[in-house]
Amino acid sequence: MDRTQSDSAEQEAATGSQGGLKAGSVIANALKDHPEMRNLSFPLSESQLEQVIASIKSKTDLPCPPKIEPPRWASSVTPETRHRSIQKYIESFEYNFTGENFFNVKGVRQNQSLFRVLEVAKRVIREALPIKCVEAVYLGIYLSQNMTDVERLPIIFNSEINGHKYGHIVLAVRFNGKLGAIGLSRRPDLMFKSWGFNTLCDLILDYKESYERWKHSLLKIKIGNLIPHEGSQRVSETVDWAQTVIALKSQSWEETKATLHKKGRALRWEPAIITTVVIKAKSSSQLPAASAKASADSASTPQKTPSGAAAGAAVEEDDLDDGDGAGAAGADDDGDRPASNKPARPAFLGV
Repeated sequence: MDRTQSDSAEQEAATGSQGGLKAGSVIANALKDHPEMRNLSFPLSESQLEQVIASIKSKTDLPCPPKIEPPRWASSVTPETRHRSIQKYIESFEYNFTGENFFNVKGVRQNQSLFRVLEVAKRVIREALPIKCVEAVYLGIYLSQNMTDVERLPIIFNSEINGHKYGHIVLAVRFNGKLGAIGLSRRPDLMFKSWGFNTLCDLILDYKESYERWKHSLLKIKIGNLIPHEGSQRVSETVDWAQTVIALKSQSWEETKATLHKKGRALRWEPAIITTVVIKAKSSSQLPAASAKASADSASTPQKTPSGAAAGAAVEEDDLDDGDGAGAAGADDDGDRPASNKPARPAFLGV
């Protein structure tokens, strides 16, 4: 989808005084000029690695990493511009390629409270260390806490390629009936999505097509509940990251689309299905004699007709209960073990 460009005034107000270089790049460039780092042949032995680490720790002339200031907005800045500036701020962090998390982001697996999520996000901002997709979602939640006109929804993808399974999470955002997303990934089309999607199904379909371009097979899609905003009494509540679990291996994409539209209606992001029921009455000549007589008697006696029982009355289909509560959240990650009451535990290996 096309990404519309914000005007320069809004962009300047949104981005603030963010540095152009990432913290890790500044340190890496400084280390290249030191004699100890020259003429090194990789891979290093254990003793060589220890010597290099000790040498780096002993240096006192290395530059301090630049402090990445979170974006601040004027009251006139549009939500679309705020959306883009949050994403730009998240991308200013180095991506964590180490395979280990520098922050406690087990809340996605253990369903910690929103308060703990916000505290971890503050630490991410303070320490400015490399991050992955989970920390990016934490930052997106923290930076949009006072954007009460924007709805936030976590979405988890479990995929597989060449026998290796991966977990990925993004934060869907909705404003004025349109959806986009915030996130971080090694793949540019698996993180940020600009505002413009009409339904939750359209947004997830775009991610599905991106996964297919990278030769990944989607195994599961897990959709959480809406995240409350600042000032809400629900900040101490547990964040439900996987309220609805869709196993793509056991159903077709058409069935998945129906489930996604049903979830959209449950979130009140899509209108409820309206079914028109037409009641056709038989004529008196087609009725048996006894029924015809009863019909004639009832015709002579005025009766009250209850509202909604007339011919052609519209009946709203009651399908907002997904039935994806505890059972869905307790589904297993790889589909090989039976579902339990424990919360879903995606393996966020980084896509």
